[in-house]
Amino acid sequence: MLMALAAVLAVAVVVLVVMTVTRKPDIDYFATAAEPSQTMGMLLTRTLAAAGYQGDKIELKSSLYVPGAVAMIHDGKNYILYNPRTMALADRAGFKTVAQVAILARAIGHLLNCADSISSPSAAVRHSTQAVDAKADEYCGYVLARFTPEMNDCVEAQRFMLLATGTPDGTDLRQRIDAVADGWGNGGGDNPRELKRRLETRLIPELQSFGSWW
Repeated sequence: MLMALAAVLAVAVVVLVVMTVTRKPDIDYFATAAEPSQTMGMLLTRTLAAAGYQGDKIELKSSLYVPGAVAMIHDGKNYILYNPRTMALADRAGFKTVAQVAILARAIGHLLNCADSISSPSAAVRHSTQAVDAKADEYCGYVLARFTPEMNDCVEAQRFMLLATGTPDGTDLRQRIDAVADGWGNGGGDNPRELKRRLETRLIPELQSFGSWW
């Protein structure tokens, strides 16, 4: 009973803390960037290796103002900016390293699919479209399939990201689930149809219960 209560409180902390980030006005995230931790640098390397990434170099920065992680291009260089508090919460709430990998992978997916939309020198915030988001989600599922064979790890990683960032409506959430499952299958993950079922069963009711928070 106590363990279950602790888990609920941990998720509530995730929601409350990340809400304070996501509701800030658009700012120049790059101006707030600092050097990443060695651990996160190594995790990005592992994420790129799992993805088989062979594109241009991606540099990592940290920022307390970033909602999870964002992709950007600054002075012709590719960057991923991540929020160290969000990454730390993934650990404290028991979501494992795979949740951090999922956050990075989704940001990389945005970088690969909408580079022209994130090159503003004055604001690193990228206002994406549902189509681009779907490609990023698919890439996230693809990377997770290559990073871990455990389907439940993928489910918990998606759970953390959705609780941390929210989603506008149920339609968008179902699109996201479809894209992640497709990417999981393309990455060699076992039984993407079962993954989709587990994501729907696990995420939709839980996110709806937090709907009044957003």
